[in-house]
Amino acid sequence: MEYFNLLQIILLLVIILALIGQLYVVQKGMLVPVNYTNKQKVLAGVVAAAPIVVWGAISNNYPLMIFGVVIGFACYKKNIWYKFKVKGS
Repeated sequence: MEYFNLLQIILLLVIILALIGQLYVVQKGMLVPVNYTNKQKVLAGVVAAAPIVVWGAISNNYPLMIFGVVIGFACYKKNIWYKFKVKGS
């Protein structure tokens, strides 16, 4: 088993802190749930999947391309999204 390098550990910590921060702001009511239209969900899926699929295509990494498609599909199928609460509402 290979060891993690410093960049991977830093990236993992940033992701963990972002998820904890998201949980905190949802509990404080600063983020509110919102339902997007199908067109908006398709766009979110394409935006999420495109960099991963392109990177996989450039590097001939087919599992990465499949992972990108799965990420895009998961973004499309997600029902509850959150946005920042607008002041006055």
